[in-house]
Amino acid sequence: MKPLLAATALASLLLLTACEGQGPAGKASDKMGEAVEAIKEAADKAGEAARKAGEAGEAAVEAAGETLKETAETSGEKVERATEAAGDSARDAKQATEQATRRIADATREAAQKLKAVGREAVETVRGEDSSAGKQ
Repeated sequence: MKPLLAATALASLLLLTACEGQGPAGKASDKMGEAVEAIKEAADKAGEAARKAGEAGEAAVEAAGETLKETAETSGEKVERATEAAGDSARDAKQATEQATRRIADATREAAQKLKAVGREAVETVRGEDSSAGKQ
């Protein structure tokens, strides 16, 4: 677009310098100069709009990046909290299991002692019956 603008401006300049009078050619030259100025202003405005659109695009990309970063950090924190909670639950489960194991071991020892005592009594009873049977 710039080469076209430069060519148009050059043609206008040549026409202006070639025609010193304000006849029909001079008026056409003036109109051509005005057209060149209008094209130049339109190109400047288009360039400015493109620059602003680029800046807006960069800002949008930057904002999206920040949002993504914040989301990742938030997700990371949630994962960390869940991991900690799982660790706490695992520790609690381990402690409960150890406590239950101790209770079962204690109950088993008590049952073994009672069984042993009942066994002794049974043996003594049998021996006592054998002794009484032998005396008869």
